[in-house]
Amino acid sequence: MELAGLNAGPGGLVSLEGSAESNGRTAQVKGRLKAERLKLANNGTPAGRAVELDFSVEHNLKTRAGHLRQGDIHIGAARATLTGAYSPRGAETIWRLNLSGPNMPVPELAAILPATGVVLPAGSSLQGGTVSLKLAIEGPAASLVTSGSVALQNTTSPASIWAGKWR
Repeated sequence: MELAGLNAGPGGLVSLEGSAESNGRTAQVKGRLKAERLKLANNGTPAGRAVELDFSVEHNLKTRAGHLRQGDIHIGAARATLTGAYSPRGAETIWRLNLSGPNMPVPELAAILPATGVVLPAGSSLQGGTVSLKLAIEGPAASLVTSGSVALQNTTSPASIWAGKWR
């Protein structure tokens, strides 16, 4: 699926409920996007948990630029916020986004790791704890640059996880 220059990934079932209003200069779009069996990487497998996004976008009809005013991401009990802006540059869309997810439960997020191509060693798992992230994401969709911090706290795993290799 291609949406304003952002590749949403190679697979999954996506549903959208929303509304749009326009005054002739700007469009206000609000809604909820739900992705089930999401697969984000070519080497990924479908996620075992749905990813939902409650969003509100203000889009300038003349410049084709806009602001993501609300971007509440739900992955089970894990919650994160995505906000920012986008603007056209030639045939590309340039994104300037901020992703913040404080104290998200690791077990909730572990269910979507396979969709990103992250595979834990056979027989291992991540148990308990939280992950917090604060990221800046910028550039064209095909070559986004991400910077920021990710912190994993109080998560345990069988010792065998460290003996193998992450793929």
